[in-house]
Amino acid sequence: MRYFLLTTVLAVFACPELGYGGAIVSLDLDPTTAGIQNSATFVAGSAFTVDVVISDDGQPPTPTVFDTVILQLSFNDAGAVLGTGPTGFLGGTLAGTHPGITLDVFGVPFPQASAAGASLASVPSLPAASFASSSGAAGLFDPLTFTIPSGQPPVSILSFDFLALTPGSSTIAVTGSPVGNPILALQGNSVGAQIVGGTVTVEPNIAIVPEPRGLVLAVIGALCLVAAAMRRRTLKHIKLSETLHST
Repeated sequence: MRYFLLTTVLAVFACPELGYGGAIVSLDLDPTTAGIQNSATFVAGSAFTVDVVISDDGQPPTPTVFDTVILQLSFNDAGAVLGTGPTGFLGGTLAGTHPGITLDVFGVPFPQASAAGASLASVPSLPAASFASSSGAAGLFDPLTFTIPSGQPPVSILSFDFLALTPGSSTIAVTGSPVGNPILALQGNSVGAQIVGGTVTVEPNIAIVPEPRGLVLAVIGALCLVAAAMRRRTLKHIKLSETLHST
C-alpha cells in the first residue's frame, strides 16, 4: 500500500492539469455563515479558520470522482498581513466519508487513517508566484474514491487556521502542490476543477478609550447648573402666579 500511494502521488505530480470539468474547489473564509464566503474582514490580533470545500456544478463529467487530493494555500501578496495559526490543517467532512479508509497522504507511518476533525500532516511547499507565504501541502487518499454528486451542498475537504497580523489585505489562493500540479486526481490522472480563492481584509484593533474623568465631571456640573436654572425659573413662575391670584 505504501508503494502504491507513493506511485499515485508521483503520477499526480507528473500529469498535466486537465481543463475545467464539473468540480469546483472553493475557499470559504467564514464557515460559520451559510453559503461560501469568498471575502471576510477580521481585526488584527484575531484568529480565524477557513475551509476548502468542493462541489459539483452539474456540468459533464459528473459526478465528480477522485481518489487523491493534494493542495496548499498561498497568501500574503501585499505584505505580512496573515500568519499561520497553531493548529494547521484539520480533516474536513470528506475525511469522514469512509471512516478507517480515508488516509492522510503525508502521515507517518503510512497507512494512517484520517477522520473528520483530526490533524493532517503537511510538508513544506513554495508559495505561488507573487505570494510570500505558504501553508505547506496537505492531502487525502481514498482507495474507494470520493464521489461528489451534482446538486449536493459543498463538502469540506479540510480546514486551516490563520492569524490576522497587521492591517491590510491579502488574497488566499488554493493550488495543487507543488504549484502547477492538479488538486484532484483519479488513479494517477488529473481531474479538472475550477478553483475559487478568497480575499481577507485585516482592520486595526482600535481600543475604546474612556473619556477623561475631568471631562465627565464638567458635563455633570453643566447639567447641575441647567437643572438649578430651570428650578429657579419654575419657582419664579409659581410666585408670580400666587401674586396674581392674591390680587
